[in-house]
Amino acid sequence: MESSHRSINDVRELLSTVFNEYGLISYLAEVLHDEGTDTDTAWEILEPFLVDAEIAGPTCCAVRMQLALIAPSTSADCEPRPLDDAVIMSDLFTAPSAPAPCTPTSGSRVGEKKARRAVLDNFEATRERFLRLHERIIRDNIAECFPGQLRLLAPPVSDRVKALFMAPYDLRGRLRGSKRRWIPVLHGTKASNHEAIFTRGLLIPGCGNELRIVNGAAHGRGIYTAGLHAFWLSRRFCSELRMLVCAVCTGGDVRYVRDAIVVRNSEHVVPLFEAVWEDRRLD
Repeated sequence: MESSHRSINDVRELLSTVFNEYGLISYLAEVLHDEGTDTDTAWEILEPFLVDAEIAGPTCCAVRMQLALIAPSTSADCEPRPLDDAVIMSDLFTAPSAPAPCTPTSGSRVGEKKARRAVLDNFEATRERFLRLHERIIRDNIAECFPGQLRLLAPPVSDRVKALFMAPYDLRGRLRGSKRRWIPVLHGTKASNHEAIFTRGLLIPGCGNELRIVNGAAHGRGIYTAGLHAFWLSRRFCSELRMLVCAVCTGGDVRYVRDAIVVRNSEHVVPLFEAVWEDRRLD
């Protein structure tokens, strides 16, 4: 019951980022939380209300993606699905391509080590595919976050970060039966923290580490992120014209709090890109 209550609250919090009418929010939350309502069914219910409310296309796309954090996925979720012209999503829900197969030597630890290394080496190709799938919606939502021209950089990351993102794959480079899927979210912090985050990943302060809570934890311990359409929430914590674009795991331990998505398991969120806004006047 606690899980169910938390889930419907998550739906209500997500809807409150795009609707102002409490009655409508409560009604839709009840409908979308109905047992058996998967991501696609939830979107079919929600889309007409977004269109009627004249919600901007990029925001609609971001909300569509975030439904996957709340509603269960369908078995066909990995297939591209054309939607109505009002909101074009193409194949944003397609899982990353499986890395090239690498068969370890039977019974050999050396073979397994080589196979694990091969999976990690395929991280860049997988990250590039993630960007190809999501670059348009990222840019559409955050381009105006800061003045200047937006660039999406892919900094070098550690093996720990790579391993988190490549967790869906076995040592042979094949998707596991229970695979993770990822959607983009935002994380704002001091630019001086970025290098450490790409080395260690995003960590929950005080959970097996020396980090302290800096900006408060009003909604419990966790890693505070924002949906793409709520870039202003992450922007307030940025010390420079830089912001992290991260991937959060659908089905992970997350909680919606208005515009924030609180990730309560550090393995369910991974920093992948650095969004940088460059002053056009310097060109």
